Amino acid sequence: MYDTVYPSVRRRRRRRRRAGRKKDALLFFLALLALILVVSSTYKKTEKIMSESQIIAAECKKAVAKGADEETLESLADIMTRQLGKPYVYGAAGPDAFDCSGLVQYVYGAAGIKLPRVVSQQSRVGSAVQKEDLKFGDIIFFSDGGETLTHTGLYIGSGYFMHSPATGEVVTLSNLSEEYYVEMYRAAVRVLK
Repeated sequence: MYDTVYPSVRRRRRRRRRAGRKKDALLFFLALLALILVVSSTYKKTEKIMSESQIIAAECKKAVAKGADEETLESLADIMTRQLGKPYVYGAAGPDAFDCSGLVQYVYGAAGIKLPRVVSQQSRVGSAVQKEDLKFGDIIFFSDGGETLTHTGLYIGSGYFMHSPATGEVVTLSNLSEEYYVEMYRAAVRVLK
């Protein structure tokens, strides 16, 4: 039997198909844009970690050139590099997330050196070091204004130190010359000989 479709019905069908194609194209464009943003963000994070890894390696080489124990420092540098980009989680001590003192304890522990878990106890091990005498691997301490030590990190060299800063952030490098750290720096200890 012959099926007659009225011109007005054909026009409506064509409009619906065009609208559907426009909707599909818009959804495709939005999905593509989201993918580009995710890839770009991931690339920037990867690029930052690569740059920080290079800083750790370079400072380790400088320390070894000055006569430090090559095997221990290279082990520390390797362990440090593998922790870059891992998230801060309060109370975490690795291997997938860290708070500041958990990171310090984990890095040294992985290198075969046992340290206490909390900042105040970590500040009592080793020997005190003046800020101008810091070396690769020294443990540095900060306070948020009072005398109580509230944050710790591992000195790398050239002012850089590694730490797990705060909720929502990741293990990263910062510099002691940054205003915040200039004001909050309190002490350092050396565990390595």
